[in-house]
Amino acid sequence: MALRRLLARGLVRTLVRRDLAPSRSLAARRRAVDRAARLLRLPRGVRSMPAAGFPGSEWLLPAGVATADSGPAILYLHGGGFVLGSPRSHRSVAAHLAAACARPVLLLDYPLAPEQAFPAAPDTVLEAWERVTAAGGRPIALAGDSAGGWLALRLALQAGAMGLPAPTAMALFSPLLDLGRASASTAPDLMLPPGFVAAGIRAFAGGLPPADPRLDLLGQSLAGLPPLFIAYDADEMLAPDSRRLAEAAAAAGVRVRVAAESGLWHAWPLLAGLLPEAGATLRQAAAVLAPRRGAVS
Repeated sequence: MALRRLLARGLVRTLVRRDLAPSRSLAARRRAVDRAARLLRLPRGVRSMPAAGFPGSEWLLPAGVATADSGPAILYLHGGGFVLGSPRSHRSVAAHLAAACARPVLLLDYPLAPEQAFPAAPDTVLEAWERVTAAGGRPIALAGDSAGGWLALRLALQAGAMGLPAPTAMALFSPLLDLGRASASTAPDLMLPPGFVAAGIRAFAGGLPPADPRLDLLGQSLAGLPPLFIAYDADEMLAPDSRRLAEAAAAAGVRVRVAAESGLWHAWPLLAGLLPEAGATLRQAAAVLAPRRGAVS
């Protein structure tokens, strides 16, 4: 396990960090991310199928689940700094999460900046939530990594404010939440190159200041959120976002479970199937997203 972690760290520090560098064109970075994801295989028994009614999106169906039309499910919102990422880049992590939870996962394709800035992405996410919960009574949980964590938290807060069905639980992996702090951060990061996060936030905000109430999620009341799982690495640039969320949510009475790791990197669950620690984290998330009888949540 230690050797695999060491090798993965080397790949992340060199290849992934290089592919994300803002000095490269956005089109090149998007292609590189999707191309690298082809190296990650789906777990045995999980199949991918187009999500009817959700253009570009996919359902990941675990073994034993024949259809995505009914029963408990999970909505997954991919990361990528608001400017890259897709169901292609995140198919593997969504599939491993589906297997860990034994539930279908809807991997949503949403608009990226700068072509479509705020509020295009959160509006698309909200519309998808309204559609997937329209039948009523269907338990749907939420999960997301990095910028997808921001979208997931905003959706959960919106659902409560609008009287929509609430997510049954949430799992966030290295979430990007405090857009003001992150846009000004110069902290080193194993995976995220200098300027990547700040440039993505600027593109996404579309001229709005990060402190705008529509963007400042951690400045809002978190009371009423569902059980929450947060995973982050103590040394990653976005670690303060996870710590602040965990503290604020717990203070608001939310049930919070935190996996604060060390020696890993930003959003390591994306390497599920290659990195043992990634699978272990997804199993911890599954205990919150899809608690089984006797499981601790």
